[in-house]
Amino acid sequence: LTISTTPGVVASADEAVFDSSKNAGQKTFSGDVHVRIDEMNQQIFGDAAPAAILVGHSMWFLTYFARYLPQSSVHPSKSHKMGNCDVVRFSVTQHANGQIVIDEASIQSLFQCPACAS
Repeated sequence: LTISTTPGVVASADEAVFDSSKNAGQKTFSGDVHVRIDEMNQQIFGDAAPAAILVGHSMWFLTYFARYLPQSSVHPSKSHKMGNCDVVRFSVTQHANGQIVIDEASIQSLFQCPACAS
């Protein structure tokens, strides 16, 4: 998989190739989702990369949105799972005090798989 450094542009052969070195492998069933989310946030905000691509289970994303959308948010992603194979774009920021917040207005549905609806 080759990822372009320019949004909306297909990567050329000269651009970086997907780096899976931070993939820790399969999670255990006894693991705590909040610990895994914290570890993932440390990786994202510890890198100098301007963007990250996350792939995962809809329950993980539901937990992520519920945890980091503002408390006053009533956005559907805070209370309803994404469909299987759905693709969503959003902006998440870590403030100087360490607080992580998803910009509710930035959430965009890019793809909904009609054959994979959950």
